[in-house]
Amino acid sequence: MGWWGRGAGALALGVLLAACGTMRGTTVPGPAPTQEGVASWYGPGFHGKRTANGEIYDQHDLTAAHPSLPLGTRVMVTKESPLHENYKKLAQEKQVYDTIFSKRFDGILCRVMKTDAAERAVKRGLSWPAAYYNSRDFAKMVKMPHSKLVIGILLSGYSSAKQLAYMANAFKAIRVATEDGDSKTGVLPAGQVQGLIHDQPTVAELFERMEKEAQNAQYRVAAALS
Repeated sequence: MGWWGRGAGALALGVLLAACGTMRGTTVPGPAPTQEGVASWYGPGFHGKRTANGEIYDQHDLTAAHPSLPLGTRVMVTKESPLHENYKKLAQEKQVYDTIFSKRFDGILCRVMKTDAAERAVKRGLSWPAAYYNSRDFAKMVKMPHSKLVIGILLSGYSSAKQLAYMANAFKAIRVATEDGDSKTGVLPAGQVQGLIHDQPTVAELFERMEKEAQNAQYRVAAALS
């Protein structure tokens, strides 16, 4: 395979991976909502090692990590976020367990907000005809001739072509959700932390709130250990 095929396939894969990888709770004034579950403790023996979300643990700093509670979910529902208002409101209505974790949406393990559209997409799995059709929109976005994109993907090998076909469909569904706010056909990547989202603060308010939450958690832990 020449550089042409590898280049087209790599470009498509890179942009589509970014679409799924860049996707939101906050609390309203008053008592904070609580969530119960099992957590692991990071102690001195873990200093310098990777946490659940890939961050390096520092025993001298505040560290909290979770593989499915990304900060992006909280920031996504801020006033400054370009996410369509329909999904900002929907995120405030969803609970912690209103997500789907599957690789049948975009070919890799991905967590999305649970909606009728998301459930249909996961149940349907890969559709090659739909992928071919949806790849035209992607080709327009990256300003590449559709024929060149398709040939490049085919030359990348079956495994890569299958992955890109999955992600062409995912890219279309994510774009429809984030830009058009269409919950009937759109699908939105989201973390379980959406269950703690109850309002729409500014980014500054969100980070100030998160800092206070971390400090309060630190005080509670210190009091429990004293």
